[in-house]
Parts: sequence; C-alpha cells; structure tokens
Amino acid sequence: METRVEIIDNQKTSYILITVIGELQARQTTELAMEAIRIKKETGINRALWDLRKTELKDSFLDSHNFMIGLKTLGVDYSDSIAVVYRQNTIQHEHAENVAYNRGFYNIKYFKDYESALKWLIEN
Repeated sequence: METRVEIIDNQKTSYILITVIGELQARQTTELAMEAIRIKKETGINRALWDLRKTELKDSFLDSHNFMIGLKTLGVDYSDSIAVVYRQNTIQHEHAENVAYNRGFYNIKYFKDYESALKWLIEN
C-alpha cells in the first residue's frame, strides 16, 4: 500500500490531501486519520480530501461502521469538511456516509468524481 498525506494550497483554500493506493484496512485508516488530525491541529486547516480511487477496502463492513462511529473520538469536529473520492466498495462507502450523517457529521461527503469532490470541498 502506498500512502501520502500532504497540505495543498490553492488560490481558493487549503486542504489536507490523503492519497491511498492499494489495499486499506481499518487500522491503517485510523493511522492516516490521526496523521491528518495532527496536521489539522498544527495548521488550523479543517478541510480534507481522501483520494481512495485506487484503493480497495479490505476491512469488514462492521469495521467501517465502527470507524465512522468513532470519528469524534479520533478528533474529527462537526465543523470539519471532509470529501472522500472512491471507485470501489460502493456499498461500504455509502453506508459510511450515512453513519457519519446520522452521527451529526453533515460535512462529510462521498464522491465518485474527483473534480466534484474538490469543488464541494472548496465551497464548504
């Protein structure tokens, strides 16, 4: 698995870009989220884009569900804007978005198109 966490500055906003290529499991997702949250705390940047277009989730449906339930414990705030771009594991991602929404995280959105995700992230 290849990962990269970086800060992107463009003319409209700054955001944390988390890119994953390969297989991803819950433990690794938690580690990446904690790195992004550390950067958020250091910089004040509360926008993140998870690029999972070349990623296959290997954790169970329950692991994904539990990860989303634990967002607040990890340090995700209700004011954070998070866009997730994916191509595989559609049912799992759709469920994750619903769990986040039901827990009050209205600014976590999932997309299949990178440009739509970026546009939404910049506007929110």
